[in-house]
Amino acid sequence: MLLLAAAAVLAGGCGEPVLDASDLDGSIAELRDSVDESQQAVFDEAIVLVRQASTGKVTGTKPFQLGGMTAPAVMAEAERIEIRRDRAMETESATAYREILDTEQQLAKLEVTRFTAQQLDSTHMAAWVTVRNGLGFPVETAWLRVEVLIPGGPATAGEEFVPFQPPLRPGQERMVKIMVSGMEARSLPVEPPAVGRYKFQLVEGRGRVALQMPTPEQLRKAEAGLAGVQRRIAELDTRLAAVKTPE
Repeated sequence: MLLLAAAAVLAGGCGEPVLDASDLDGSIAELRDSVDESQQAVFDEAIVLVRQASTGKVTGTKPFQLGGMTAPAVMAEAERIEIRRDRAMETESATAYREILDTEQQLAKLEVTRFTAQQLDSTHMAAWVTVRNGLGFPVETAWLRVEVLIPGGPATAGEEFVPFQPPLRPGQERMVKIMVSGMEARSLPVEPPAVGRYKFQLVEGRGRVALQMPTPEQLRKAEAGLAGVQRRIAELDTRLAAVKTPE
């Protein structure tokens, strides 16, 4: 029985070295010595990244324990960490592109529920605009696009400044008076068969521009950018699934 116990101890001592949390630097040195010399530089880079990621300082990887990892496991995990980091960056880009593409939908939450115009003189038009704030922040100022469409005739449009003092709080509805001075004023008030459209193009809140309608070129670039990001994320997912820790 003593001989069998001694044999078991010897067999355990000959196992592949692993990281030891109680002596991390010493166990790292042992792991490095166990790696083929041609791979030691790769291991050096891998262990630096893995140690950093284990503390939660690498985007895309949550904190984890280093103990028990072999040298092949360290290098495989480093590859996974790099892929997750790249994926996280691509995901941030996708979010930014989606925000651009969703701008019009967000702006529609600042809704014109009523628009009444009145001629003041030959060159000036006043309008009483009732606005409901469905956004998640108080609105201080905004630019409203007033568009009048005449079937079979010309369409006129312009943008008018709309102040909200005090700021229009989320969920609040208020009527404000504005002056309409653009070309669209000639077609106000709107009478059938003409149709009036009222959409906010820019919204300011908390002292800054919170939403602004993108240009057609910006929308085109966002659509192309999002498609590219989605393709790269799919490729990264395939790579991540293919990374295996060597036996």
